[in-house]
Amino acid sequence: MKKLALTLLSSLVLAACGSGGGGSNTDTTTSRPAVNQPTPPSSKPTVSQPTPKTSLDSVDSAFRSQVIQEKLIELPNQQTNFAFEPEGWISVENAGNELKLRAYNLPYSAIGYVLPRDVSIDEYGRVIDNRVTAKDNFDIVGLTTKFDDIANLDAATYNGVSFGANSEGKMRFTVDFANKNVEGRLYDRTTLKDKKALPEITLEKGTIMSADSIASFGGMAHATIDGIQVHTPYSGTFMGPKAEEVNGVVLDDRGNPYEAFAGKK
Repeated sequence: MKKLALTLLSSLVLAACGSGGGGSNTDTTTSRPAVNQPTPPSSKPTVSQPTPKTSLDSVDSAFRSQVIQEKLIELPNQQTNFAFEPEGWISVENAGNELKLRAYNLPYSAIGYVLPRDVSIDEYGRVIDNRVTAKDNFDIVGLTTKFDDIANLDAATYNGVSFGANSEGKMRFTVDFANKNVEGRLYDRTTLKDKKALPEITLEKGTIMSADSIASFGGMAHATIDGIQVHTPYSGTFMGPKAEEVNGVVLDDRGNPYEAFAGKK
């Protein structure tokens, strides 16, 4: 299968210099003194380029094989593994069959979407395209946190990003593991191309719960849009063996994925 990857190939071109010769003068009775030729400069030492750091480099060695398995991504006629990609944004405008992929990659997890390149969205960034279903939108991959493993964790604050089909912003998420509650905000949100400001989204106090033994959370979000308070659900999961990361999604007023968020302690 064709592997989807952005590879930068660099090469070093060495220039070779030629040398010229001299002639003789028959009118002279004495030979010309020898001219010392300059010593050719020694070749420059080879400078080794550092190997680009991948998100897997920040994963505990005991969990690397599992993370590699969990972060394998299948696309139409293609596959890639986010474990071997750098931490941060992953964006591919043509991921096969006229699709675009956009994701945010963390050491233990990644969250992103695969949508048509010409996906239809409204002025608020909501997807309004009949070709797209909820399962085509945001998805979370990686090593999930077991619910039983958060019992003795201290309170934590996660910082990261938020993003949608046509939006990007920042995330701040606070967690009280002892009392099993969460809350946060998605702020400094703008559209991708024209950087138009978008409303801040407040993640109201939600609850930590077990979903198939996975440490998960859920609650209600609200935003003021054109002077109207809009309330919609949000949900997500803790990622990593000790809840090092968090990923989640806010739904829109139609119940479809709208804004994802991801971050780490």
